[in-house]
Amino acid sequence: MPHTCSICKQEGHNKRGCPTATPTPSKPQTVEEQRIQQARDEAERKVREQIAREKAEAEKIAREKAEAEKIAREKAEAEKKTWAEKVASQPVVSQPVVSQPKPFINHKKDPTLAFIFENIFDARASMEFLLIREQFSSNPNQFRILGTNHFSNDEDEPHISFEFKRTFTLVCHDGKSIERTWVKIYHLYFITLPNGKQKYTHITQRDRENKSYTLANFTAH
Repeated sequence: MPHTCSICKQEGHNKRGCPTATPTPSKPQTVEEQRIQQARDEAERKVREQIAREKAEAEKIAREKAEAEKIAREKAEAEKKTWAEKVASQPVVSQPVVSQPKPFINHKKDPTLAFIFENIFDARASMEFLLIREQFSSNPNQFRILGTNHFSNDEDEPHISFEFKRTFTLVCHDGKSIERTWVKIYHLYFITLPNGKQKYTHITQRDRENKSYTLANFTAH
């Protein structure tokens, strides 16, 4: 059943939708309410301005970054092109094939050291002695006798000192090669027999703590 307006007595609407109804006047804001509204509007305005500034700053940074990357790419491409053009302009020079020279081996051997490293042997010698023995066989020029027979400190046995000097090529972490020479002094001990001949007994060296150790003992059989 259609509604009847209580104001104009017409059907089809009520008093809320009546076109002849007088609107209820809005209640005016108090001074306190106006201050609150103004403060709220001012705060919202500042927030909008801050958001706008941050957005503009972010867009500026993005543009500057894109421009810097573009300049870097163009510079790299230009340098690459310049280098390629420079290489292409260089005349091609064929390099002669150079054969690797064979290492020089001096076969002149000291007779005392030749006797030690080639004629007598210790089956329980250290690895160091065997490596030195092998090196003497291929490069005897790296060995030499130093001085004459002598005693060291309070030792009762005389000995002969001989030097082993070898140069090594070392590769550093940056790929560069450097040469370093290691020099070690060894002591060759002996006893004198009744007939006046010398009998070699052992060879010693000193470790990092300056303690003596034996490389080979030619009488321990």
